[in-house]
Amino acid sequence: MHVTKDNSLTAHLRKTLLTGVVLLVPLVVTIKVLQILFHFTDGLLDFLLSRIFDKPVPGLGLLLFLIGIYLVGLTCRTFVGRLVLKWLEGLIGRIPLARTIYSGVKQLLGPFGDGSGKTFGKAVMLEYPASGIYTYGFLVKEHLRDSIGNELVNVFIPSNHLHLGVVVVVDRRSVTELNMTFEDMIKLMASCGAAAPNIEHLPANLPSPVLVPSGDP
Repeated sequence: MHVTKDNSLTAHLRKTLLTGVVLLVPLVVTIKVLQILFHFTDGLLDFLLSRIFDKPVPGLGLLLFLIGIYLVGLTCRTFVGRLVLKWLEGLIGRIPLARTIYSGVKQLLGPFGDGSGKTFGKAVMLEYPASGIYTYGFLVKEHLRDSIGNELVNVFIPSNHLHLGVVVVVDRRSVTELNMTFEDMIKLMASCGAAAPNIEHLPANLPSPVLVPSGDP
């Protein structure tokens, strides 16, 4: 009886502590990240604001930084702004090292901009990598044809990072489009599948995807 009580107490403590960790760790990490971002952005204009006001003004640098980002985004959505941005990109493209850094950062942040839906396409599910196993992916290119006229599509299947994964060429009939936004897919991957929606009426006996190795015609 004494052993049973000890085991029950140990199990209760372990379960309660784990529950506390699961609840507190995301909160602490979120607060810490926001704190780091606040100090970083608030300090970008600190040298200028200190000269104007003769003393630090907490939060003012962050506010001006956000206003600046908003104004840049607003300007780049106009015709003149797009022309200026295109000219700047052309100028950066002529500088070897700057071109590499700029293009890499732009591709990294591209999925989170206005063109995220166009870049990654529709959220889909397909039978991959084996029969009976379904995988989430993005429909990135349609209206392809094989040598006998079958309609094929390109599907990008992310791995542990949004920009890493595999592109598979599959029969159009093997792809099920999902009523999910790009943000829903991000939540799905970030939660390791815990945020997956309920998928109903999946088609049975779907054709298996056809992998096309790189280098083949």
